This record gives sequence, C-alpha cells and structure tokens, in this order.
Amino acid sequence: MKALSCFVCAAFLFSSCATMFTGTKETITFNSDPSNADVYINGVYRDKTPCNVEISKKGSTIATIKLEGSQEETFQLDKKINPVTFVNLLGPIIGIVVDIATGAIHTYQPKFYNTSLSSKQDGITQSDDNPGKGLLSQVVKTKAEIRLTEAEAEKTKAETAKILADAEKARAEATLAEAEKAKKEALAPSSAAGQTQYRGGGDPLKGLNISEATNEMIRGNYYALLVGIDKYQGEWSPLKNAVNDARVIENLLRSNYGFNQFITLYDQEATRTNVIKQLEWLVENVQEDDNVFIYYSGHGEYKENINKGFWVPYDASSKSVSGYISNNDIQAFLSGIRSKHTLLISDACFSGDIFRGNTMAVPFENSEKYYNKVHHLASRKAITSGGLEPVMDGGREGHSVFAYYLIKSLRNNSSKYYDASQLFHDIKIPVVNNSEQSPRFEPIKNTGDEGGQFIFIKQ
Repeated sequence: MKALSCFVCAAFLFSSCATMFTGTKETITFNSDPSNADVYINGVYRDKTPCNVEISKKGSTIATIKLEGSQEETFQLDKKINPVTFVNLLGPIIGIVVDIATGAIHTYQPKFYNTSLSSKQDGITQSDDNPGKGLLSQVVKTKAEIRLTEAEAEKTKAETAKILADAEKARAEATLAEAEKAKKEALAPSSAAGQTQYRGGGDPLKGLNISEATNEMIRGNYYALLVGIDKYQGEWSPLKNAVNDARVIENLLRSNYGFNQFITLYDQEATRTNVIKQLEWLVENVQEDDNVFIYYSGHGEYKENINKGFWVPYDASSKSVSGYISNNDIQAFLSGIRSKHTLLISDACFSGDIFRGNTMAVPFENSEKYYNKVHHLASRKAITSGGLEPVMDGGREGHSVFAYYLIKSLRNNSSKYYDASQLFHDIKIPVVNNSEQSPRFEPIKNTGDEGGQFIFIKQ
C-alpha cells in the first residue's frame, strides 16, 4: 500500500495534470443548415453533419463545412486556457511544459458549431468592389493564441521586426525609383512642343501604342477561372495532381494577390458544358479595365489528321473530339472577353497548339515606366507547360513539374508588380532542366494582343 501511494505521488509530481485528467483530444459537435455537409478539419475530411468529431487540442484547428451547391464556410475553432493545468503549480513546472507540448493546456470553447450555408450561383464567388481585399468573407479569420513560452514570444518579436524592416526597405525603393524617374525625365531630349524626338519617321513604338501610355495604372477587377480534373473515366486514365495543383494556385491568388472573383471547376464540375458556360459568363461580365486569369490542369489531346489541339473535360469518356473543347474555341472566347489583360496558363499535353502564327512582345524592363506601358496596352498571352508534346503528371511534392515551379515562383515573389514575362522567365529553366518538356510563353494570335502584360499585384 505504501509503495502504491509513492507511485501515485511521483506520477502527480512529474507528469502533467491537464494531459492526464482532460486528455489531448476533445469531441466537437458540428451541425449545418442544410445538413449532410462535409466536415473537414485542417483540410482532412472527417464526417457529414450532424456529427461529433474528435479533434486534437495541439496547434490551430481550422474547420471547413462544404455542401455541393452552397458556399463553403471556413473558421477557426476557439480555445481557452484549460484551468486544470494550473494544478501543475502544486508540483514541478515540468507538468506545464508537458501540457504545452501535448496541447492539453487548451480546451475548446464552444464545443458545438451550427453553420448556416448560403447558396452558390453557377460556381461564382462574389465579393465587394475593393480590389485590395478580394473575398474577405472566405478568408480564414484567425485569432492569435496566447504565447506562453519565451521562445514563442521571441519569434513573434523577430517577425514584427522583419515586417518593419521590409516596409522601410519598400519606402526606400519607392523614393529611389521616383528620383530615378525624375532624373530620366529631366535628361530626356524634347522638341519645342515638349514631345520626345526620334531619328527617323516619328515614334518607332507608335504601332504598339506605347507612346500613348499614361503614368496612371487603372487597375480594374481581377477574375480567376481555375479548372482541375483528376477523376477521368472511360478511355481516359485518372490523373493524380491536377486538382491539387489548381487548388494551391487558387489559395495563392486569394492570399497573396489582389483578385476579386473566383470561378472554380474541379473534377465532376468541369464538364464541357460548365467550362463553356463560365467562359461565356466572362465574355458577358468582364469590363475593359479588368484582368482575367485562366488556369487549366488536366488531359490534353492533339489530332494530327485535323491539325488541332483540345482540352479534355471531365465528361469526355471516349477519344472522340465531340466531347472535347478545341483550342480554336478557347481562342474565340479569349478574343471575346473584353478585359485589358487575359493570361491563360495550361498544364496539359499538347497545350502549345494554342500558339499559331508569328507574334511580337515588348521586351521586359524592370522599371515603373515599363509597368505603366505594358499595363496600358491590352494583352492576350498564354504560358503552356509544353509545346506539341506530352507533359508529366507526377513531379515534386504532390504537383506536376510545371505546377511545382509555377507555385514556387508565385509564392516566393516579393515584388509589388510581377508580370507574366517575369513569371515565365523564373519557371522555364528549372522545368526544362528537370523534365522532358519545354514550356512556352507567347501572345495568342488574332485575339487582341497589343504587346501588354498581365501583372500580378501583391496585396
């Protein structure tokens, strides 16, 4: 009996109270209106509403409620300090350390969530007209957790210092750019009428309308149409990475860049009818100062006997072109969309067929004047993962080779302005060096390109 008492005391003194008595997991109840919605915890499917889900207390917990035909809801589960952990103060401090490590120092509050799901029209997520905010209602609204360790406090302090340093650096670069611009304008030769003079017959860039470019960048709205298909059927083999590639790019555009509206078509949503329907929506709703980004990740086909390339939608179960979407149709829609800039990125076999005929582009220059020029000019350009050749599905870290370096470049970009030519320059060499495919970047013939560039603008 004495030995048992000693053992209990030792366990109390050298273990952790919250971990022992309340555990490292809790059961949370989820309900939704309407019900039968999918419940995801930190991106992993767990059950359908109504349901009880056992969730670890360690780290942040993000819940996502999804139901077909409704707008998904994403939120962070709230926590508070578990009062049981303060019992550790009666013994060695090691108990608190263990509770922190296991997550038992927190307890979920509340333990019941009832979510009302609003309907979703045509797969389109609308937002306000502020281009700097995007779809704030869909962004995860996180709360800062209580920092209980000195290491975490130091980390936060260091991150704050870095943000301040980056802001100061940005201000210095802006001041330097303005000074350089003023210097160039002061030294530029001018005619009696104040116009720049050239040797020869007038302005050599007049054909590209660069001479009419203004200093003010009228931004307009940013639209994104993302199509990703893994679950093919019939004669088409399933893919592994296409949907994941598209989802990650969607999340990057939402969090890092100023996009206003998103249209997403993944797997069974990406039928031939739905893809064409959303392209028609862009034709009808996009205005002249707006910008359109289109990303396709899936199977591609090329019919040599008719010299034509195609996208293969979800419902194309045979090798008949009757179920495909031809590059000619895509070019027609790109010509009909009234945007200032449209950029198509296609990660599919034979996607280079979209380029036909000789075209020209304004050479890149890392200056504010360059960005003003290419933003002022209309553009219809495409980046493809290859030419008239097969491209790989598998690659690195759950992405195709092309998508891996595309995502890496968009994520690592630290500049305010990042145009399509810079993006292609950053991905071309690593894709060529790590695969058997050769990416291409060119204007799309006969669609309204005037030499401009699609510009990704950091939030």
